[in-house]
Amino acid sequence: MVPVSDKSKIVRGLPLDNPISEESLGVQFYQRLLKRNDSPAMINVVTNESLSFRDMFVMTCKFAEWLRRQGLVENDVILMCCGNVLEYFIPVIAAMYSCIVVANGNPIYTEREIQHAIDLAKPKLIICVKANYDKFVNIKNNIKVIVIEDIYKLIETINIDPLTFVPKSCNVYDQTAVILFSSGTSGLFKAVMLTHRNYNALFNQSENPRLSATTGSSVILFLPFFHVYGFAQVMANHFLGNCLHFMHKFEVASLLAAIEKHKISTLPVVPPVVIILSKTPLASKYNLTSVHTIICGAAPLSAETEAAILKVFKNANIRQGYGLTETTFAATLFYVKDLGKKHGSCGTVIPGSQVIIRDPETGALLGPNQVGELCLKADIVMKGYLGNPDATKNAFTEDGFLRTGDMCYYDDDLYFYIVDRLKELIKYKSFQIAPAELEALLVTHPKILDAAVIGKPDEFAGEVPLAFVVAKGEVTEQEIMDFVSQNAASYKAIRGGVRFLNVIPKSVSGKILRKELRELITKG
Repeated sequence: MVPVSDKSKIVRGLPLDNPISEESLGVQFYQRLLKRNDSPAMINVVTNESLSFRDMFVMTCKFAEWLRRQGLVENDVILMCCGNVLEYFIPVIAAMYSCIVVANGNPIYTEREIQHAIDLAKPKLIICVKANYDKFVNIKNNIKVIVIEDIYKLIETINIDPLTFVPKSCNVYDQTAVILFSSGTSGLFKAVMLTHRNYNALFNQSENPRLSATTGSSVILFLPFFHVYGFAQVMANHFLGNCLHFMHKFEVASLLAAIEKHKISTLPVVPPVVIILSKTPLASKYNLTSVHTIICGAAPLSAETEAAILKVFKNANIRQGYGLTETTFAATLFYVKDLGKKHGSCGTVIPGSQVIIRDPETGALLGPNQVGELCLKADIVMKGYLGNPDATKNAFTEDGFLRTGDMCYYDDDLYFYIVDRLKELIKYKSFQIAPAELEALLVTHPKILDAAVIGKPDEFAGEVPLAFVVAKGEVTEQEIMDFVSQNAASYKAIRGGVRFLNVIPKSVSGKILRKELRELITKG
């Protein structure tokens, strides 16, 4: 790392090893797929269906021509609302050939949420799965809706020579490639615009041998393709030419069996899955020695949980990273040579980037071991929020750093640690309590499977911590409260009590849905 300047207090990543491409994503994917053979690009580990790189090349060219015949042109938008299906990235890459924008929506959106996504993205075409077709057609927007299962039928009469197909170039700095919907902390989701340049910066990371341990890897993915984490994983692995194994959703036995059968080497996960895998008795029934890298993101992972999962995957290193929808993928991560160091850290600054830790109240820049809001300036940072200039303006500091809303600090070696969301800190009297810290402590209890903590309004203290717990065996509220009191500072005590749930409500990326937990309080 480049040393931090005492004067500027900016943590700077190393210089880029190679320049970031200035060619469009469509041109680059076309050139790479053209050179690939019949090796599998994707394998559904549940159905054993597969799609080769050669078939992907032909189908993307044909579907790009189909889009042209429907009248779609550069800057038009298609809205993908599919789960993890084999054909998902055929329309995605085909659209990129023509600099058409791809918006990625959640297939379980309600009609209200679908309408909001349509209002934001203004798509000319919606692609969904057959099971959800009626839901989309019922929304009267006069937008063409097709089901992804029909993609083979749609292109079977398209008679073009893929070898003569010409993908479009564009201004990669300004041209939006992808729209992802970010839930934020309140209200309906916002539409995050990510450019061709943003993804080129991601691919630059992926091809850097000092940063990426996944080139030539066998990867398995159950993370949703429409989510920033899953989408980036698929894009990067297609770009690198890796075979991507995938599941429609996470299921413990199916995942473990697939790891053994396909000799999976790289396992991207989120913290709730790490906790489940570290505690399941099923793990001992499978050979998991092929896994050498566990990539974990979307939420903080404690050092204790790291240690627990490495007892299950004995040949693996765990690689935490930190990012958000607005940063395309990871803003901090570990260099390959540093894997296994600094347990509980989300790594250090990626090359070509700058990070500051900022006091959220005064704006003052903070130094090592001081907790403040992480702010980032990098090529992976979004263009802005579509149709929302006020939110875009408020997302950045006056000098152009993205405000992440995450409370973090870095140590003397410039490794970063996530404390919690700025808006989720519990204000107990004059103290600030990070829910993530207490949650990480609670799941170390042998009779607790999962946990969440929120602030409960209190007349005298402002807020007190309230724990929601999924128990594994018999455990009482008092036992849990005593456990926290014995292992944390007195002001962090669970003064709001303990509530037992069957499951902690979480988003598809594994983030705790604290709004739903707060609603449980108001309902009594």
